[in-house]
Amino acid sequence: MQYISHQDSAINGYAEFVFDWFGGNLAKRFDEFFVLASGKVRFLNNYGFVGGSALLYHFKNDEVLSQDGAFTPSGLPDTQLMDKIYYNAYIGVDFVPLLRAMQTAQIQFGALSSIERKRRLSGLGAFHHAMGYEGGFKLQYKGFGLEESYYLVMGKCTIIASMARIFMMACLFIAQIALIA
Repeated sequence: MQYISHQDSAINGYAEFVFDWFGGNLAKRFDEFFVLASGKVRFLNNYGFVGGSALLYHFKNDEVLSQDGAFTPSGLPDTQLMDKIYYNAYIGVDFVPLLRAMQTAQIQFGALSSIERKRRLSGLGAFHHAMGYEGGFKLQYKGFGLEESYYLVMGKCTIIASMARIFMMACLFIAQIALIA
């Protein structure tokens, strides 16, 4: 489901919501699904924006989850269900209303986070929380552009750190292609 406001409305932005129940009617994987929500709102005559996105991933497959090596005293796989939540919230400034020749000119700062919990036959597992921050800018003039992102990772946030490296490599690759074109 998606909502996009009109440019002349009081709130200029969009909102999206996705629900995917991919477990279907499978006996062992009945309650597997993910929920995705995203939105962005522009304010101050499009000079500022705030937005965010979140993903809830609900996974139940004891054959896959038992690979963590946790077993009950009777020898059954202990890990039965895993919930993962990823979210990103950001705020930024768009300079295009000031620099009309530019197609894109913006800077933004945000927070990235992940929360994970495994449900076990022996009881609920603890929440594992990881946090990181990102800052970046985008410039584009007549099809040529530069986009740069910087990440600060807190604690044991290896997933976000590896995603940041992959994302930065992809941005560099795209920037090189944009410079060649």
